[in-house]
Parts: sequence; C-alpha cells; structure tokens
Amino acid sequence: MDIGQTEETEMAQQEDSGTGNGGARAPKAINRRVVRDMALGIRRRERPAWKAERVAESLYEAAEAHLRAWLTDRVKRHPSMGKTIT
Repeated sequence: MDIGQTEETEMAQQEDSGTGNGGARAPKAINRRVVRDMALGIRRRERPAWKAERVAESLYEAAEAHLRAWLTDRVKRHPSMGKTIT
C-alpha cells in the first residue's frame, strides 16, 4: 500500500469516527461555492425583493448535516444485494 492509499484510509476512518485533525470535525462533503450559488440563485428566483448577498456558516453546516442524514438513511434502507448504492 502506498502513502496515498494510507492517507485515504486514515481520512475515511476519521470521517467515520468523527475525529481527526486534533478532534476537529470530519472533512466537508459539500462544495461551499455550489451551496452558496444555489442558495443565492433560489433567493433571486423565489424572493427577488430580498437583497441578501451573503450566506452564513450555519447554512453550510445545515446543508452538510442534511446531506449526511439523507445518505445514512439511504444506505440503511438499501437492500443487501448488488454492489452499487442507488
């Protein structure tokens, strides 16, 4: 196993355990720029009179939490056959 594979394995284990980086949170699964652009795009389309231009850190944290919860639920409900998570 080379160094790159070892680092990936360690990161996966840290992500699963919620530790690593001196007890800091697991690596982010979302792209902050994509979340920001989506939120501001929805704001422009749904609430054009509202002139919000910034996205709070709490929105990124909520998006991350919802994504993790959704994926966890999806994997738990998946049948125990096949090799592809759908």
